Amino acid sequence: MVQQAAGLTVFQTPLRLAHACDAGDENSVKNCFTADAKLFVFRPGTNVAHVCKEGRSEVVQLLIGHQQSQDASRKHFIADQIFEGQNTRKAHVKSKFLVTECADSRVSIVAGGTYEDQLEKEDGRWLISLRRVILN
Repeated sequence: MVQQAAGLTVFQTPLRLAHACDAGDENSVKNCFTADAKLFVFRPGTNVAHVCKEGRSEVVQLLIGHQQSQDASRKHFIADQIFEGQNTRKAHVKSKFLVTECADSRVSIVAGGTYEDQLEKEDGRWLISLRRVILN
């Protein structure tokens, strides 16, 4: 059974984060992470992260800064979410993702891979405490 908190399942936090990033909504991005959140990005075929951010402010700064630095409109598409177990305070969700870009009336895929999220329940909300981004 998928855990619900205030009507939201653990699957909804990664989806809310994607929408917030696409909109450049810094406050909403911030509200998806724990204070001590960590984010690691791995290039294809590597086991060593090439991006490491620790703490909510660093993670949010990276995500919002990256979105704001783009000349074209980018959108995240999340699919194939897999729930990998939980207890009353923690859960693990894997999601496949694609990032598209629209420039000069052309849409192209600019990134894809897997999000591996560890979520923790705080004040009745599921927040991401660890995100591993594995690029394909």
